[in-house]
Amino acid sequence: MQYQVDTDSAVWKIIDGEAVVVHADSSEYFGLNASATALWELLAESAASTEQLAAVLVERFDREPTTALVEATAFVERSCAAGLLTELTDAPANGSGPSGAGQSGGIAPPSRTGPYEPPTLVKFGDLDALVLSGE
Repeated sequence: MQYQVDTDSAVWKIIDGEAVVVHADSSEYFGLNASATALWELLAESAASTEQLAAVLVERFDREPTTALVEATAFVERSCAAGLLTELTDAPANGSGPSGAGQSGGIAPPSRTGPYEPPTLVKFGDLDALVLSGE
């Protein structure tokens, strides 16, 4: 199974190596840490499987492959549940998207400014409520 950013529903901006993502329909907004942003950039560029995402974590963050797969899968599940990723059921099975370790779609590794954290998608709230509150 492959996944890709749902560009019809999600808009994002990367600031200081971390993404802020807004769901266009619900106005919910999310923060992604550095490792999640690395996966997001890959998914925004092309479709990828959880195995391919795990390979990015192994390559860029020196994660153990089994742990990386668990972390990538959890990130994909949370992102799909939030309506930010699309599951591509008709994606080619030959891996035409990014391939395993060593090929990360031409995206530069994020700068490491602290210890590794598993890919995290944090819901901050509703953008409409934030704008109306004046914060």
